[in-house]
Amino acid sequence: MTEQTPPDLTRLPSGEREWPDFIQKAAGAGDLIERHFIELKSEIDPTAKDGAAKVAKFILGAAHRDPERAAKYLGGYAVMLLGVGANDVRGLARFEAKDLVGAVQQYLGEPGPRWDFVRVRVDDDHDVIVITAEPPVVGKVWPCCREGVGLADGRIYIRGDGETREANHDEVRALFERVRGAPAEVAPDLDVALNGVVRRYKCDQALLDEYIAHERQRLEATAPEPPAVKAEEIGRRVSAGTAGYLSSPAAVGSSIFNIEEPDARGREDYLAEIDEWEERFRAAWPKFLRQVAAIACHQDATRIEACSQRWLAEVKIKIHLDGPVRADENPSDGRDYDKLPSPPRPWGPRPIRHVPDFVRDAALLPNMGGAVAPPMIYLPYDNIDISNSRSVDLKVLVGELRPNDPYISSDELFISAPVDYDVPITGQWTATAKDYHEMLSGELQLVVDEPLDLTEGLRDFLYRSDDDED
Repeated sequence: MTEQTPPDLTRLPSGEREWPDFIQKAAGAGDLIERHFIELKSEIDPTAKDGAAKVAKFILGAAHRDPERAAKYLGGYAVMLLGVGANDVRGLARFEAKDLVGAVQQYLGEPGPRWDFVRVRVDDDHDVIVITAEPPVVGKVWPCCREGVGLADGRIYIRGDGETREANHDEVRALFERVRGAPAEVAPDLDVALNGVVRRYKCDQALLDEYIAHERQRLEATAPEPPAVKAEEIGRRVSAGTAGYLSSPAAVGSSIFNIEEPDARGREDYLAEIDEWEERFRAAWPKFLRQVAAIACHQDATRIEACSQRWLAEVKIKIHLDGPVRADENPSDGRDYDKLPSPPRPWGPRPIRHVPDFVRDAALLPNMGGAVAPPMIYLPYDNIDISNSRSVDLKVLVGELRPNDPYISSDELFISAPVDYDVPITGQWTATAKDYHEMLSGELQLVVDEPLDLTEGLRDFLYRSDDDED
């Protein structure tokens, strides 16, 4: 039997050739290879609660290793191979990156120990996931930030040979001794701003009421009149005359060549449709106004800007705005808005559109030759996350900031406030960055613009759309 060659443990592998070779050799060594810098897990779901807690525990423990000892292996990194056991490289079923990051990061906090992961393909459905914990930083202690399976909030964990466990009193003391001896970090000179103004807009409520009344009058004018005879009398007449009607050649011919079909809606059903339309129209109106105002102000959209005097990687910026303010994605152009609910079709007969059988049948068949929509790609950088709840919270992850090279977000924002609110909007920002282990913060202020009156423009839009049946 040929002896298995051990993997190179002096440096971290890289690339599509080195990682598969490292994984195969690590699997061949099995449990014997597990040390303070490497761990194998064959059966684990890192996006589930228990699996994510195990991954987080490994990262927390690896961050508290002795820096000098850690530097001798894998360049100071620690790796956790998921989907790998002794002589077994089965991999894990594929999942989205955001599911893993969200499940694990809650235990690490922000800022927390730095980590990443690599996918190494096994087959069309499975990958080995390599968790890479970055080298420990002198003077940093990272307590667990949340209760979890095998984890306790506020506890400190340490990675030993073949296990990750809670640190004992001697290990905690050694960690804090390293904290006292660590040189102070120099804070980067970082500026964060929202380049734009807060918009205010208004529209006369009478326009909404007037337009709905106009539409109701137009629609109700076509409503069928209530029956003049009682229902039982109608039933008696129909029963008495059915046989003669069906036997009439004129009636049969008329039903065959008729190009219209009667409206099946009764008066009450039709009026209920109008009521439902009005309810949906009024509910959609506030969002529609907001989008129209955003389109009107599109050329002056607000963006997040940041500038640093030194190089920073993976900068995560959070902005909180105080007061009765709201943020929305700015529409890309004048057509990018949610259309208002269309009113019901006026009551009355409608043309019969005959659909040939071969067309109808083709519509029911699956699309065998059409283009296949590409899968959605998760892009972690430069997508602004917006949360509105009586104030505004914004989050964006910036790939990197180069010295004196300003970052300007590609996503545009429309920030608005009530029309009667004329006080400047204030806020705070915080930022974290890779390899800098403190939180940066600052304050910002936004000017409130003069109110924009949308009434006349929307009056033209509503009645022009009504005339054009759009």
